[in-house]
Amino acid sequence: MATSSPFRGHPRAMPGLSSGCLLLALASAFTGTAAGALFQLSKLDASIPQAQGGRCMDGTMAGYYVREGTDGGETFAIFLQGGGGCADEVKCKERANGELGSSKNLKPNQTPKAVNEGQAPMLQDDCTANPDFCKATAVYVPYCSSDCWAGNRTTPDAT
Repeated sequence: MATSSPFRGHPRAMPGLSSGCLLLALASAFTGTAAGALFQLSKLDASIPQAQGGRCMDGTMAGYYVREGTDGGETFAIFLQGGGGCADEVKCKERANGELGSSKNLKPNQTPKAVNEGQAPMLQDDCTANPDFCKATAVYVPYCSSDCWAGNRTTPDAT
């Protein structure tokens, strides 16, 4: 049985936020629901200007999955999927058509792949396997931008 997510509708209220900022800004909106529920997909609102982020390589809106916890919104476990990047135009065009470059094939309800493969144990709702975060609201952010960030520059530089 699908449950409604408090995230629905909120991206329009905060159109200037990137997907990561949006997750943190809206975290307090949750209340707990039944454990074992599938993760529910939410995509960022298409009215967010492309220059402000929140899009995948192919231009589709980034999304995130949420499984509401059972602790009344006290604890959150947020997992940002990894995925590397691409280094040349040919590879980037190929990548933009796959799961690491687009959100067009994300399912509306599912258990994220990383949880199924044991790569994100903090998102599991099994209190035997995950006693610290089993009752937490779990947020899974699929990677689809293929961008890479590194360094320690604190001011803008045209180069």
